[in-house]
Amino acid sequence: MRPSRRLHLVALLIATMTTPAAALEPDAQRVVIMLKPDGPKLEGLWVDSTVESVTIQIAGFNRTILRSEIARLEFRKSVKQEYDQRRKALEDKDIGGRYELAYWLVEQNKYQLALSELDQLALQFPDEERVKALRGLVSHKLKTTKPADPVETTPDVAAEKNARNLRGLPRNRLTAEQINKIKIMEIDPAKNPNVIIPRQTIATILSRYEDDEFEDDRKRKRFYDRPGHEILAKMFELEMAYPEIRSLYKDVKIRSDPASIRTFRTQVHRPYVISYCATSRCHGGPHAGKLFLFATRAGRDETAYTNFYILDSYRAAKQAEQKFDMIDRHDPGKSLLIQYGRHRDETTTPHPDVPGWRPHAQLRSGGRNRLRDTLVNWIDQLNRDTTNYEIDYDIPDLSKKPTPKPPAPTKKEEPVKTGGDVNPATRGELNQ
Repeated sequence: MRPSRRLHLVALLIATMTTPAAALEPDAQRVVIMLKPDGPKLEGLWVDSTVESVTIQIAGFNRTILRSEIARLEFRKSVKQEYDQRRKALEDKDIGGRYELAYWLVEQNKYQLALSELDQLALQFPDEERVKALRGLVSHKLKTTKPADPVETTPDVAAEKNARNLRGLPRNRLTAEQINKIKIMEIDPAKNPNVIIPRQTIATILSRYEDDEFEDDRKRKRFYDRPGHEILAKMFELEMAYPEIRSLYKDVKIRSDPASIRTFRTQVHRPYVISYCATSRCHGGPHAGKLFLFATRAGRDETAYTNFYILDSYRAAKQAEQKFDMIDRHDPGKSLLIQYGRHRDETTTPHPDVPGWRPHAQLRSGGRNRLRDTLVNWIDQLNRDTTNYEIDYDIPDLSKKPTPKPPAPTKKEEPVKTGGDVNPATRGELNQ
């Protein structure tokens, strides 16, 4: 391709990505971004762009993506058109797929269309609690939202539908530094992630550790100029001989989610963990027991990473010398995250018998197993060698009853002083 032709296409692409969506076509604010190299697609509303990044709104929260991470960006047809297409592809009895579709409509602020779908679901599946909860929230939204149905900062629907007004629940989530630790342990340098390593940290590596790449000044200078993900890969390699190099990981900054975490956030966290596991009557409420999951602000980094860390840290009691992990990296199909969603007659590790628990409709054997495949494929993406993120975080445990405070000492009452004898019938009243 001639240079002039290439420059013309680049200019056209930039013009398309920076043109206000409304100027392109009606309802063109909806945008889909495919991440490199084989990352998930992100869907949201166009917000803004710069020379280096694009900002879109997902579930009411702005997310900025570096252009270097974007493989493809495209504007989509109207929500109604896409809804009609997706609805035709679903069977009427597919409660899971139809609920996700209604949930997606709410994320797009299309409350009337969502309510129409939820009304039909409520008639067909009258015992589905999640349908009742989302339907109630949408009805409330329609009463309080202006007729123009403007773009607004929408609350995390599935997160707050039950738990928003509950008090006394844990609030402490992972810090930015702790989140960065998880990113480092899950990152795959071979996928060219955006990694920032300070020059001083590189100098420390060169001065402390021996390697063929550091043997002369020319190679050392060349090492400074290498991309951050290549230097991080070298740190992982050096760790085999020098475990103490892990102390330098605190200086490494990962600017994007690892592929496994992106999959968790887009395909597992909201559709399954939040909408099924973390409701207020289950693990997102006061009766969560040992496994508490944060249900509010589901789109934030601190919530997604904290819930992931809690799930990954969960170990069930041993049965017949076998341990059961919520996330089993070596045999994903045995993960309790999957088995606890299945009917008790269809698994050897059933969910504890607690009031209100129901099997997930999409995890029944003999039916569509799209959700199970999604969960298994996601767990397969996790780093199998990771056993400890070395994070000092007090995982919430609502099964622990708070130690009751001792009763306050009663104040010793002073005798009543009088000027003379007191009638015995009056003395009792004075001393009460």
